[in-house]
Amino acid sequence: MAFVVLASSQLFYSLSLRSESKSIFQIGIFSNIYLVGAIVVGLILQMSVIEIAPLAAMFKCVNLNANDWEMVFVFALMPLVVNEIEKLVTRMKSKSDD
Repeated sequence: MAFVVLASSQLFYSLSLRSESKSIFQIGIFSNIYLVGAIVVGLILQMSVIEIAPLAAMFKCVNLNANDWEMVFVFALMPLVVNEIEKLVTRMKSKSDD
């Protein structure tokens, strides 16, 4: 499960790294369709390694149940959320300094 969280978190975090100050909603989540496509492909590949028996055996992974996948996505989204909150605080602070 840690493998999937670490790999997924980097995929989601890449959305936040597109701008140091603008949120992903200001930029537009789908404004870089190639990045979104890469994230989708990366997630599919990860799920394949976990869910397809020969690949899971090769990588010594076990299947995850629905609750495990929920936990994976909650933890994988945390770096993105923390970075977006940091951007918001920075924007609010710069507005109050003006």
